[in-house]
Order: sequence, then C-alpha cells, then structure tokens
Amino acid sequence: RLPIRLPEGLFLLEETEQWYPPLFLILCALLPEKWLTRHYWLINHVIDLGALAVLFGIAATMGPLWAAASVAVIYALSPGTMHEYASLNVRPLGGLLLIGFLMAAYHGLVTHSGWIGLACLLGVLLLYTHKLSAQQLWFTLPFLAVVTMDWRWAVLLPAIYGLAFLVWPRGFMKILEAHK
Repeated sequence: RLPIRLPEGLFLLEETEQWYPPLFLILCALLPEKWLTRHYWLINHVIDLGALAVLFGIAATMGPLWAAASVAVIYALSPGTMHEYASLNVRPLGGLLLIGFLMAAYHGLVTHSGWIGLACLLGVLLLYTHKLSAQQLWFTLPFLAVVTMDWRWAVLLPAIYGLAFLVWPRGFMKILEAHK
C-alpha cells in the first residue's frame, strides 16, 4: 500500500510514513514472499546483467568485439559493482533505468523522435525508483545540452518531472520534498 508505512516504533529516528521512491519495493512485493526470502540476492544480479548487456551492446556497435568484451570484463570485475550488488538494493534498477533513459533520449534526439516517448516513460520510472539516479539527471541533461549545443536535452528534465506529477501528484510532491 502507498505510502509505505513502517511499524510504529521499529526505528526511533525514522518517520513511520516513508517517501523514498517506491517502485522497486512495489516490484519486490509482487514476487512470492517465499521466493524473495530465498533468492533476494539474485534480483540485483539479474538487473545488473541487463545493464551490462546494454553497455556491451553499445560498445559492440562502436568498435570491435574484443573492445566490447573488454568493457564487459572491466565492468563485471569492478569492486564497487561486485560489492554494491551483493544484497537487495534499488541501485542496480536505478542504474539500468538511467542507462535506458539516456539511450532512448539519445535515439529520440538524434535518430527518430519516436524514442522520446520511451525516454520520458523511463525517466518517470527512474524518478519513482531511485532518488540519486534521478538526481544524476539534474547534472547530466544540462551538461549534455551545453556540450551538444542542443537545448532539447535540458527540456527532458522538466518533461519527466511534469509527467511524474501527472501520474501520482501526492507521491510526486512527497518525493520532491525528499529530494530537497
């Protein structure tokens, strides 16, 4: 149920009503509890494998296959990635949605405008999934707008936030409060 409420008195310094972006928790709640209890560790690895597949695909289209394989090995062996994703955490899904958003936005701005709808959908999902990955867009999109001299990159940020507000106004305002 939204908003997520912790049992009273569980954490002394934590508010009972939680407003961290809830999408990852909702997706976990859709899984059978018994399966989740036994296999929770698998979720982040599967999501991270998706991110690795996207990065490998990008590298493979830009250069030789050995270079793409090198990118995959470097990513797979990076200590931060291995340590970070050893437990159930929202960061891998945030990273995958961020990569997906940037790829869809790139294709929407460079190859075919039809990709912009997918980019906006992924951006809204990102906003409702992981706070820090969404905040990364605050810097990445204006930077891309300046570097590419294409103002449309910067317009994507208010578009995502506007659409997220339309999807769930009360939740959006609480999440925006948490960003502050």
